[in-house]
Amino acid sequence: GCRVAAPITLTFQPSAGVPESDLGIQVLQGGQLDLHGAPYKPTWTRLSATVPRGSNIIYLQDSVSSWQPGQLLFVTTSIYRDEYENQNEVAAVQSVSSDGRTVVVDSPFQYSHYGGSEYQSEVGLLSRSLLLRSWPGSGTTSRGAHVRIMGQGRLEGVLSYQMGQRNVLGAYPFHWHNAGDAGRGVSYAKDCAVFASYYRCFVVHGTQNLQLTDNVAFHATGSCFYLEDGVEEGNWLQHNLGAFVHVIGRPAGGVTQSGEVFVQGPDLAHPADAAAGVFYA
Repeated sequence: GCRVAAPITLTFQPSAGVPESDLGIQVLQGGQLDLHGAPYKPTWTRLSATVPRGSNIIYLQDSVSSWQPGQLLFVTTSIYRDEYENQNEVAAVQSVSSDGRTVVVDSPFQYSHYGGSEYQSEVGLLSRSLLLRSWPGSGTTSRGAHVRIMGQGRLEGVLSYQMGQRNVLGAYPFHWHNAGDAGRGVSYAKDCAVFASYYRCFVVHGTQNLQLTDNVAFHATGSCFYLEDGVEEGNWLQHNLGAFVHVIGRPAGGVTQSGEVFVQGPDLAHPADAAAGVFYA
């Protein structure tokens, strides 16, 4: 699809006569959803050098020359478990060097972020030109809007902010629900982002051959890349990043979740994915 560079925001607001379960976007069988935001590649990379506390400069392994001033990024913790001491940090891009490998942010980092030879903190881009968000008061109940796709869904360069409904099955930021055979390359989510999700992030349920590539998820409750039934086959998860994901305990009708990635089937490809600050994934 044609990728839209101009900023567009869709805010989902509850109204009389609209049940909470219907708030958001629902694509019925036979329907099609196309959302194509501007390409900002790569969507995430890793540090090439340690960022000391008090610095506002980060050095990266890959060029991010498409990232723009004012966009939000996050740098993941480099300590063992971020639920105990959150050292993930969000900052705004101030400038990007000509080669794209040095980024100056708008404020100094409060913590050091490691970028040595053994491992390196990840750096992900949160901002997108297309923004789907819940109304500002949704945080009081953790019940936001959600996207449920039962037909075809092609998403690129879309940010979901404060979406999903806490511990409500089927109400997630991006959810392919009993869509059947998505057809490799026909339905996908590419270089999208989920930020401050109330419940999970990218959920695949009863759907085969879906592509999830180059996506980032940050500050979310429940598993972020989730294959629900274990019968889903042929799904391709590649180069996705999940970070700062919060344990929800035992959700309704599910099993205990503690990680960025929760899968129940063997027929799944997920090369080059990454999870930061996770006890297990």
